[in-house]
Amino acid sequence: MGGRILTEQSKGTSPIELGATCLSKEHFNSLDLLRELGLEVFDQVLGQNPIYEAFSTAPFHTIELPDQQATTKRVLGGTQKLITTLASKIDFLNIYLD
Repeated sequence: MGGRILTEQSKGTSPIELGATCLSKEHFNSLDLLRELGLEVFDQVLGQNPIYEAFSTAPFHTIELPDQQATTKRVLGGTQKLITTLASKIDFLNIYLD
């Protein structure tokens, strides 16, 4: 398993997801894996006016979103919980870090 998952957390704070976080019904294989691992998901709520930053050198601004048609999901406990759970079920010799 690979990808752009990164969760940052300072002592005593909530985790901040910096990579892949949202799942939709089209991610059926990932949702099946989460169920198999016993991990819960919850509905992602975007709100009406999220802050948007096109790239790191551009100023951020708020944008207006239309009502959500399809609900996206997130992993309860963050994607780090997925990584930790997978690592606990896979022989350490079969995990490759690059």
